Amino acid sequence: MCTGKCSKCIGVVLFPLAVCAIISNLLLYFPNGNVIAPDKITDLVWFFHGILGAGILVILPAFMMLGAGGAGCCANRCGVSNSLRMLLSVLLAVLGAAGGVYCVVISSLGLISGPLCDTAMQKSLYWLSWTGEF
Repeated sequence: MCTGKCSKCIGVVLFPLAVCAIISNLLLYFPNGNVIAPDKITDLVWFFHGILGAGILVILPAFMMLGAGGAGCCANRCGVSNSLRMLLSVLLAVLGAAGGVYCVVISSLGLISGPLCDTAMQKSLYWLSWTGEF
């Protein structure tokens, strides 16, 4: 398989994944489809990890990969001038990887701290106590 075809395949796959990440992050602002006060939403949602990290920063390399996978553009030989082709491709790939790492780190911190919920006894408790009981 030519690197252009592989690049085009990866670029096409990255677009729906980035859109899913953006939609998933937007859904965090509306738990159960309800609009709630901003102070009731966990703080880590406001870092926009799905919108910025796994969304926009991954769409940029996806555009570059689609351009590299165009007709007659094997091995990223089309688009920008000769001296900047591979540099731009590498920089956008690093930017996309950094966005993915940012999303994973913020999501992991959110999972460690746990989701907020309301109980009859106390507000904003975590669903799993430190003893492992519900």
